[in-house]
Amino acid sequence: MPMPKTVNNNDISDSEEFKVTKTLESNRDLEGVWYKVAGISEVYDMFDCQSNTLKVTDVEELKNAELGITFRTKGSKGGYYKTDLMENVEFTGKGKLRTTGSMYGLTFNERWTIVAGGDLEGGRGKFWVVRYVGKTLQGEYEGGFVYSSLDKLTEGDRGRVREAWMGSTGVDDYAVKFKDIDNTCSTNVGGKGELRRDKGEEGVGGWGEVKDLIFGEGGIGDWIKPGWRGEYDDK
Repeated sequence: MPMPKTVNNNDISDSEEFKVTKTLESNRDLEGVWYKVAGISEVYDMFDCQSNTLKVTDVEELKNAELGITFRTKGSKGGYYKTDLMENVEFTGKGKLRTTGSMYGLTFNERWTIVAGGDLEGGRGKFWVVRYVGKTLQGEYEGGFVYSSLDKLTEGDRGRVREAWMGSTGVDDYAVKFKDIDNTCSTNVGGKGELRRDKGEEGVGGWGEVKDLIFGEGGIGDWIKPGWRGEYDDK
């Protein structure tokens, strides 16, 4: 199979249309461990057990950072694959970022805008609402997610995020747009645990694993052509 070409970040439409109500005061406000607790896109946002760790690498101008990402994809017969990857981050303005990374051999590029944020209920932590545009070989896409300093939201937290989202969009549709991400990180998924080559589970390290990575949920097929199974077709 030929290697996909690299997607140019500069070709991605800018995201000025996203109204910003609250964003970073300093790029260091985003430094540390964040959990994706809710997302918009079934293809790009809804992986289980997501944590992101951002480290500013340019300590003088604070314009560059590394983003370590951990998430899971499910095996077709139970269990899960744990994925770790690294993205390069460039801060291009107040609350604006460009990210570049690679997954399954595909280079991806996104532009993020942090459109809102605030405190979690009872001052337990912080949250940020992020909108983004990106590009794959099939064209551009949009999505959004909620970063939280805790791995799950309470009902009170959701109310605060909903108000922040409504302030940015002018529409009270947070409950329709966003779905919670499962960050329970259970060690038992369909009767199996983590699928690893060195454990010799059935289907791992051979065609079974390749099939999951290509055709499984969040696999290469979803990255190259979102909706290829027909899940977005009009019913």
